[in-house]
Amino acid sequence: MTRDLSDLMAAALDVQEREIAGIAPQPAVFARTVRRVRHRRLVRHSVESSVAVAAVAGLATAGWIGSRYAPPPPAHTPSPTIESPSPTPTPTPTPTAVSLPGLPPVLPLPDGLLATTTPGWVLTTYRPVSDDGAVAGQYLVLASPQGERYLVADLSTTGEVRILSWQAGAPTARVLVEGAPASVDLSAGSITPDLRTLPDAVYVATMAGGLEVWMTPSEGPEPPPTYAVPPEGGAWMIGSLGSSSAPVSVSPDGRLLASDTASADAVVVVDATTGVRSVIPFGQPNAQCSTVAWIDATGVLAQCFDYNGGAGPFEWNPRLVRAGLDGAVTVVRQQIAGDPFTSAGAGTYLSDGVVAVAGVPLAPGPGTANACPEGVYLTDGTPVQVSPGATTLAAHGGAVYVATMPGCEAASLPTVLTLHDVASGTGVVLAPAPPDGSWTTGLTSWVVGRG
Repeated sequence: MTRDLSDLMAAALDVQEREIAGIAPQPAVFARTVRRVRHRRLVRHSVESSVAVAAVAGLATAGWIGSRYAPPPPAHTPSPTIESPSPTPTPTPTPTAVSLPGLPPVLPLPDGLLATTTPGWVLTTYRPVSDDGAVAGQYLVLASPQGERYLVADLSTTGEVRILSWQAGAPTARVLVEGAPASVDLSAGSITPDLRTLPDAVYVATMAGGLEVWMTPSEGPEPPPTYAVPPEGGAWMIGSLGSSSAPVSVSPDGRLLASDTASADAVVVVDATTGVRSVIPFGQPNAQCSTVAWIDATGVLAQCFDYNGGAGPFEWNPRLVRAGLDGAVTVVRQQIAGDPFTSAGAGTYLSDGVVAVAGVPLAPGPGTANACPEGVYLTDGTPVQVSPGATTLAAHGGAVYVATMPGCEAASLPTVLTLHDVASGTGVVLAPAPPDGSWTTGLTSWVVGRG
């Protein structure tokens, strides 16, 4: 009779177990072995403990192991994950503000910053004077349109310096040192006198390309001789302006000069390059007019009024007039209450037809044409900055730069320079007063960097 495979394997297993039964350990040996194994289980890892249990079972039933035990797979030991630490970034040191008597907080000038400045940056001089008349120092300070200020040079050992002009990004600026023309190296702070002689001449303006205009004041109503001084080379005479006392306005393209005649009934326009001179009557009978600023490339804006002995400017028929180079004269605004009443040279061109002026809002009742300005306004009365004081203006890129000395007396508070974006109505302080109240003077001159 044929036996199947399962029967044959069972019989063989029974014979094998009987043959090795005699090698099973004695009970005492077995007990000691069990105790040792249990001890190891307490101190080894789980994988080692499993192996120990298997060993005990093998001692008890060796035949069963020999036929049916399969060794466990090797324990999996995970490979360690090695993470490379990210490099720690080197922190950028925060510049430490420079603290000097009478100077508002300024930062050291970073290497290369001067060369990257663009039109709209401002170069200033500070010459702090204390209440007792002591001068604490003199400094060149650079201000960004956002209000950051940087110390450019210490000029404390130099005579009084006033900035005339500066091209943004240039390493030098034109200055007056004790009234004499010179150039200052902005990196070294060194002064180079300009030896080109202009006897008794006074600075008027800087035109396109850095061409300077100087004037020799004359006595009485005679027109003053006027000279053009290029960046290099000799000066030449370009005719004469309207009068020695009249403020001068520069056209938007930096080519033409405008100033009033001594009789205040016409404006004189001079081409700074060619010397061509034109006289344009205001065409307002029995009126007094003053050129405020250029209103576009070919015309000036004038404040006119008819003085009739009334209580104040509101009763004097105040109006704004455009006088064009072609001789055409038009009233561009008949002024009403709230409009600014302004004066000669008290405005700055913003864009064609838009001028910002320092003045006093018109109102019925007593008033005076010579009142200290109460603020800066657009010609339609829109306020730019309401802050009374002696004011000078400049403009660039739709923004107005306003320097205000609170009060209009000789002994007043330090001047503060602010920048106002006309479109957004926002403003920022570019050159503040000294940080405490013991100074009569701080900011002494400033120019907007030209292109």
